[in-house]
Amino acid sequence: MALLSIESADKFNAVIEDYLESYFQKRDLKKIASYLAESFYGCGTGLDEQVYNKDEGLAIFKRDLETVNTPIKKIYRRREMQLLNNTTAIFQASMDVYFNVMGEEMEFQNLRMTVVLHEVDNEIKIITKHLSLPTDSHEEGESYPIKEALARKSEKINTISIKF
Repeated sequence: MALLSIESADKFNAVIEDYLESYFQKRDLKKIASYLAESFYGCGTGLDEQVYNKDEGLAIFKRDLETVNTPIKKIYRRREMQLLNNTTAIFQASMDVYFNVMGEEMEFQNLRMTVVLHEVDNEIKIITKHLSLPTDSHEEGESYPIKEALARKSEKINTISIKF
């Protein structure tokens, strides 16, 4: 089993911190682009935010930065970096983010982010990024919307009862 170096962990942490600052605070498309691998792919929170190469990703980042061109405040709920080996790491975090859209203060609670980073030729790039938000159709402790299903079932039973 290979030993994982502290230097590798430090390098990956430095890259993710700089990337996140470029994205959330500086809103700097050029700097964001410098971190993306040519083979970058990922998913955002928007319905059409599924990308399969760097150019598609940059188009979505550009739209994102044009929609919210001011810094985004983030408060981590939890964050971790896991080194798979000395050249590959996975960053995962959950956070609350606060932003302004067209003069309206808005927020995403429990935004979840997973980023895979890989080093080639002494350069760390983001291979994939995935963002998600919990749905409001199911509650804590449910993997599927059980309470909603029970409510619908109850509604159908009440509707049938009324017809008799």
